[in-house]
Amino acid sequence: MTAKYPEILVRLTGPGNDFCIVDNVTKALRNAGVPEEEIDEFCDEALSTAESDLLEICGQWVALARGK
Repeated sequence: MTAKYPEILVRLTGPGNDFCIVDNVTKALRNAGVPEEEIDEFCDEALSTAESDLLEICGQWVALARGK
């Protein structure tokens, strides 16, 4: 499945808690000019999902990369 915003890249560095990951994706969406309504939709979806599915949800919205 392709991300809704594949041009937005979020790098995941080191161990991060769920709120940190959601915050990083939210900032990237906002910096890219995504409307607040869609950012709210992402946050609702990400924060209401099981912890094990968080990265999958984030990957449905933006491109994710590990490391520096």
